Amino acid sequence: MHRAITVVLSLLFSTLVLAHDPAKPPAGAPDAKTVLQKSAEAMSKLKVVAYDLEYKVSGFFAAFMPSVTGHIVMGKESSDGAKRFRYNAKLQKGDSSEVVEVTAGADGTTYYLIDDKTKTVHADIDPQVMGKHQHPVEFTLTRELGMARPFEDVLKGGEVRYERSEKVDDHDCHVVFVQGTTTPGVNWYFSKSDYLPRRVRFALNGPDGKEGGAGETNIRNFTVEPKLEKDPFALVVPPGYKKTDDFAP
Repeated sequence: MHRAITVVLSLLFSTLVLAHDPAKPPAGAPDAKTVLQKSAEAMSKLKVVAYDLEYKVSGFFAAFMPSVTGHIVMGKESSDGAKRFRYNAKLQKGDSSEVVEVTAGADGTTYYLIDDKTKTVHADIDPQVMGKHQHPVEFTLTRELGMARPFEDVLKGGEVRYERSEKVDDHDCHVVFVQGTTTPGVNWYFSKSDYLPRRVRFALNGPDGKEGGAGETNIRNFTVEPKLEKDPFALVVPPGYKKTDDFAP
């Protein structure tokens, strides 16, 4: 099922028009690439961060992705792009009243999903071990927070445009439209105080030219180098649980 979702989302991004207004930046706006470069530098220095995630979907996108609330801890990726994260979240699809709790992670080598219902820990080097939750987990992580060189391709040849200033919670933010050579365009909301992101939003137009679907990541209670009593990424099999390399359903 998660493979089907991935294919459908890829088709959506490739065939629908991104909903953004290519209007000129407001008078006196800072240079967009300068803002993005400062943000890239700030993010590249991060080693471990923790934050509360709120991911909201609307329009036709809600048919493919759940809304998510939870707590994320992210570490720096390895030189070959292996991820390090801990994901504790609640997923809710569309108008459904069902809320699914997901605990997943990666330690730089192994991906894992802890299924409390079956008391099973699914663990393997393949991220597909997370089963149907793989795509929601990976899609709602702000991966750039763990990259050594975030926005590298965009700064070399992508489209970067300053949109406006906007407040996100208590943060005054630069809103910058960013589109890489192989990635869809999104609006990044970088705090003016530390140049770290507090929101990421993309929108797609429907056939009528109007916004038909959107996804928005809100990053709250952002903590750099949080005090942690133990390795947050290490897989610890809870007592009474079994561990398997079988992929989760």
